[in-house]
Amino acid sequence: MLVSTTMLKKSVEKYQQNRRSMESYSKFESAEAGASAAFITFSLIVALIFVVIELLVLFYAINIALTCTKPGKERTVHVLLAVMFTAPYMLLNVLFNKCAISMLRKK
Repeated sequence: MLVSTTMLKKSVEKYQQNRRSMESYSKFESAEAGASAAFITFSLIVALIFVVIELLVLFYAINIALTCTKPGKERTVHVLLAVMFTAPYMLLNVLFNKCAISMLRKK
């Protein structure tokens, strides 16, 4: 979660800086600026997609942490792990936790 939000923040900052620049370019500068703007826009879209995917995985991770653990310290630790390390937490749960596997198979 930390990586995708940091990536999104940097992409938004670059996008905003690029939008503020003046547009008095020569022919070669305009091609370079257009390519730069296209790359910045592409990286912003990719960052947004990763954040949305990670939010969906975070929802399932918290759901698994609340359903497949006992109340108390164990549940607290699992929820913290699910929030801080979403992708590794889900990967390890899906590989080794039978309760998580059965929860994801439900429709």
